[in-house]
Amino acid sequence: TVITSAIKGEGKSVVAANLAYVLARNLGKSTLLIDCDLKCPMVHQCMGIPQFPGLKDVIEGKHTIDSCLHRVEDLPLWVLPSGVVSGRMLELYDTRKISEILTKVERKYEHIIIDAPPILPLADMHMLAEMADTLVFVVRAGFTSRGVVERAVRTIGASNACIILNGLEARGVPS
Repeated sequence: TVITSAIKGEGKSVVAANLAYVLARNLGKSTLLIDCDLKCPMVHQCMGIPQFPGLKDVIEGKHTIDSCLHRVEDLPLWVLPSGVVSGRMLELYDTRKISEILTKVERKYEHIIIDAPPILPLADMHMLAEMADTLVFVVRAGFTSRGVVERAVRTIGASNACIILNGLEARGVPS
């Protein structure tokens, strides 16, 4: 599952971390959470683990995947943080390496959650979306306009997408 948003600040990393935690803690599913947002990584903060070493170190061949995984508590939950922050978006080489990493680990985990970069202003994460069985768009209520969300959905062209509305005030929801 790839989790993304139209723009930065919609809470996609928190949603990814919560989904991974629930799958592991409540359902007992072996889960891997990967932080693929190299420009603005947040998963390590959400999960309370070190940022280094991580995905970028594996991509560059500096570390093995296993040496970068962090287990969360005694749960069947492992996290591959971003590693070195590059300040740039994913490149074609990076996504090819991520595909190779996923091939190596997919049999070890029942669920793999990828925290991907936002789609806008650049649409370079469409290659990550192609790797997903499910693409989840996180939309923050009252933050992102419908037009921006529609543009992001059109840009990515995903037919396998669903939307999570984040940050909705409970008083506005009928009981």
